[in-house]
Amino acid sequence: GKVDRHYVYSPEMGDTITVDVWTPEGYSASAHRYPVIYMHDGQNLFDASTTWNGQAWEMDSVASLLIDKGEICAPVIVGVHSVASTRVGDLMPENVKDYVRGRGGKELQGFLTASKLRGNAYATFLVNTLRPEMNAIYNLAESADSTFVMGSSMGGLMSVYAMSEYPEVFGAAACLS
Repeated sequence: GKVDRHYVYSPEMGDTITVDVWTPEGYSASAHRYPVIYMHDGQNLFDASTTWNGQAWEMDSVASLLIDKGEICAPVIVGVHSVASTRVGDLMPENVKDYVRGRGGKELQGFLTASKLRGNAYATFLVNTLRPEMNAIYNLAESADSTFVMGSSMGGLMSVYAMSEYPEVFGAAACLS
């Protein structure tokens, strides 16, 4: 497969977001439409030199192995990079404040007020800006049953949130541990 890097401006967040897109071996823009997996923490997906701990999740190798074994249809993987200093706020839905208000201890309340929460804007960016741009560049299936969202830790939380807010876009969410 191959990884392309894109820089996508997010009007929802007021930032330019780095996005890595992996296309499987044999990808062709003129072929059928490919299922797509949107993944958070894109800097961790393919290249160990871009991770905080020197270990990549090797999503390209894992996907290739599953494709070769006939266990999955070849997907395109869209990896949305996070920024360490804003990651918690970017992946935390704002409405969580309403849910936990008056619950939990000072530690939880401090956690929720330590960062500017932009999770709702981030999810809207995925749907309203990133998805149309990726659909214009790559030959992606546009139905919810071929569009997935996936992440680990805070990315898992965002995946569940994005799927619950946009079920017409995301057919499933996955959380890695």
